Amino acid sequence: MVDTQKRSSYSTAFLVIIFTFFFWGFVAASNGVLIPMFKKNFSLNQFQSQLVDFAFYLAYFVGSVIYFFISKAFGDPLNKIGYKKGLIIGLVVSALGALLFIPAVNAASYILFLSGLFIIGLGFALLQIVANPFVINMGDPSKGSHRLNFAGGINSLGTTIGPVLLAFALYGRITPGQGQVLGIENLKTPYVALSGMLFLLAILVAIVKMPVIKNDEKMEKGVSVFQYPQLVWGMLAIFIYVGTEVTIQSNLGALLALPDIKGIDHTQVDKFISLYWGSLMIGRISGSLHTFDLKKTTYRLLSVLLPFAIFGIIMFFNILRGCRCQ
Repeated sequence: MVDTQKRSSYSTAFLVIIFTFFFWGFVAASNGVLIPMFKKNFSLNQFQSQLVDFAFYLAYFVGSVIYFFISKAFGDPLNKIGYKKGLIIGLVVSALGALLFIPAVNAASYILFLSGLFIIGLGFALLQIVANPFVINMGDPSKGSHRLNFAGGINSLGTTIGPVLLAFALYGRITPGQGQVLGIENLKTPYVALSGMLFLLAILVAIVKMPVIKNDEKMEKGVSVFQYPQLVWGMLAIFIYVGTEVTIQSNLGALLALPDIKGIDHTQVDKFISLYWGSLMIGRISGSLHTFDLKKTTYRLLSVLLPFAIFGIIMFFNILRGCRCQ
């Protein structure tokens, strides 16, 4: 990947890109709130309720496979349309997917909800292909990994506060059990708002100055990715890790609803999902300190203070929701 423009200042563009990282983390974690809600409103069994995350992450696989075969047959399509346009297309596709929640609510259709989540995921799949090269090229290339770590931290922030904010939009500041009478019609407002913010981001991307990126690398004929065992094992490792990570969130509501465990209803599961993703964020951001050139004293101080600061953020949003995490 190369930047053909002078790397001057892309601070505004970087801020816009950072928001894309935030939103795909926000939506992915918020699915954990949707699962028990759909399970109750549509009288689903556990397997059927898990189709929420399955539809969302299936889109990542489908989108990646489509992109791979198009690139193999015709060359990198993003080189032809431009990475900036790719970013805009990804945001618009996800925004349209969020709007599909309107007819889904009107028709009370679980299939339409899953279709909306699939389309949102399809747009996010393209965003993930495009966003990382932009982050690397928005400044000194030698510090590109630092910016990626920061962007990853913002993604984790989205996964941490997303469930709480969605639950607040659906149920407000409630006590356990009050939200059981609430139906799927409450999903219209938050997902229309999400769609509006994604459309706004697309407009901002179209306006702001961004580096011009082009992929000049070509795969040699007869070379297969499966010839590189480190790549194959790496793909397997990330598949297992992400699968485990998401599966925990997906089943957390059902686990906590068991009388022998916690016995909580679906309106209260968000605080535990937030704590789960927030705990992962603490490790992720704390671990990223190694990538910065910090003095030993500063590193030790941040290693102690940063986890408490992040946990404070987690608890702040839970308190706003009116939750007592116990």
